[in-house]
Amino acid sequence: MVDFYEEFKKSFGFTAVVSILAGMLLLIYPQTTSKLACYLLGAIIIVQGVLSLVHALQARKAQMGGTLLLVWGLILIGLGGFIVTRTEVIISIIPLIFGLFILASGIGDMLKSKQLKDLGYENWWVTLLITTIKCVLGAVMIFNPFSAAVTMLMFMGGCLIYGGISTLWTIYCLTKNAM
Repeated sequence: MVDFYEEFKKSFGFTAVVSILAGMLLLIYPQTTSKLACYLLGAIIIVQGVLSLVHALQARKAQMGGTLLLVWGLILIGLGGFIVTRTEVIISIIPLIFGLFILASGIGDMLKSKQLKDLGYENWWVTLLITTIKCVLGAVMIFNPFSAAVTMLMFMGGCLIYGGISTLWTIYCLTKNAM
């Protein structure tokens, strides 16, 4: 049983520390970190595209076709190139996606607050107020994603730090109580 906790501490502890470090980078340097992430993602996609092209050429030499791999490789290279050259577009999409998610969640919660009112719950208006703020935040991210992008990345960094710290605390509590 002790081996289980040791492995648990190692694997989740490493993940928690990486999460905290990534969160700190996003919190302190949101634009630089996000651009670096885009460059890295784009480079990985381009390499995958080049590998697909190489496999396509090998398949053609072996007379096994390879047309699909060739097309896939070209698509990946184009996508990777787009990500590397248009990092601002990629970064600006993040708040739009989160904004849509938050707005949809807020609308669903507004419907739940109406149900609370219909059921006679006395403080239904608190839920309505909270969900209205949630909808406004979602709308701001949707309609003004460029200014919200850096703030969203910093918020995500804070969430990563919190998640890493809470994981470390959980590991500490589990191992302390298990031994």
